[in-house]
Amino acid sequence: MNYSSILDVGCGLSHFYEWLIYRKINVEYHGIDITPNMINKSKQKFPEATFSVGTIFDIANASKRQYDYVFASGIFYLRSENPKEYMERTINKMFSMANKGIAFNCLSAWANEIEKGEFYADPTEVILFCKNLSRKIILQHHYHPADFTIILYK
Repeated sequence: MNYSSILDVGCGLSHFYEWLIYRKINVEYHGIDITPNMINKSKQKFPEATFSVGTIFDIANASKRQYDYVFASGIFYLRSENPKEYMERTINKMFSMANKGIAFNCLSAWANEIEKGEFYADPTEVILFCKNLSRKIILQHHYHPADFTIILYK
């Protein structure tokens, strides 16, 4: 992943970028988030990186930029209106903007406890959706009982 371009969808305070720096992974980083305060704090902390206020759909419409990898963490669980459709549309957009692959996580419908008001995706349904984009899929469902990650390669 060294020297790759990365789009971090829903970057928040850019903890992923901070982790990359800590690991000495040199990337061209672009973080986007819908919360202006998060973006302002990220810009102050990491002036060398690129940050934008908006959604992946705003970024995609503003430029036809491609990235090596597109990541999203924690952006689906609080979606109350059509969460599954939003997730699928976002995954499609992420995949279309990636040259090499994408990774995203979701709360898992296989969790022992489900919190009211949060969206829990069924990992099997997500894999079936993703296999229409690529057959190169990794499901990680081992690190937390209520969470899973999908990695999808081109």
